[in-house]
Amino acid sequence: MNCVIESNEIQEVKKSCSMCKQLFPARELKNNKCPECQRIMKEWQNGREKTPEEKVKFKNIRVHYTIPAYKKIYSVYQYDQLKYNEIFKKVQKLAFKYGKKIFDNVNSYDVLKQCYVLDDGVKQHLGDEKHIYRYGTLEKVLSELAQTLLHKHKLQNTPDVMQYLFKRTNIAFYDNDTPQAEFMPTFRLPINWRLKVNILLLKLLKEDGLEIEEATDLLKWQFNFKNEIFV
Repeated sequence: MNCVIESNEIQEVKKSCSMCKQLFPARELKNNKCPECQRIMKEWQNGREKTPEEKVKFKNIRVHYTIPAYKKIYSVYQYDQLKYNEIFKKVQKLAFKYGKKIFDNVNSYDVLKQCYVLDDGVKQHLGDEKHIYRYGTLEKVLSELAQTLLHKHKLQNTPDVMQYLFKRTNIAFYDNDTPQAEFMPTFRLPINWRLKVNILLLKLLKEDGLEIEEATDLLKWQFNFKNEIFV
């Protein structure tokens, strides 16, 4: 005996929202998000900070802002990357408030001039020119470091977590369109040494059973850094 199912008895397919995890009719989801979560995500992307409740509920949800927090720069001279990034975070905040033109009109090289590492007023070269071409490789290593911290070590990409990370390990996390992380005692070293040290850190962080602090302790021992470099 055939069983005939009336059209009004057919249950609509439901799917889980990737943010709030609640079930909704599949037709209501866009990019795997329900209408309410779409609205919340759009607000975050336009610069609204997460509320304390949202930080708990959506702690593993990352946001790609409509206005970047950083402009890539290439320089053969040493510069303070933390200072450079902090300036652009302030620019981003103003751009969210007053319009993207503010971000677009900021010349990254004018910002860079404020961030050079000077010795008696003289800019310090990154090192032998034969190593300058490796800057692109360094960028890729720093990006992979960030991804390893976020995914393998399950770090939450929040300011308090990243500040604690820096305090305990001297690893600085740059939350750009393409996040990067770097062992900060190296940023004033010639580029070939920055590359060597951060590649070793990446290998250590990828080892199973090795915690982040253990990895940085091994890194310090391997390269015999002086204690004062960590202050």
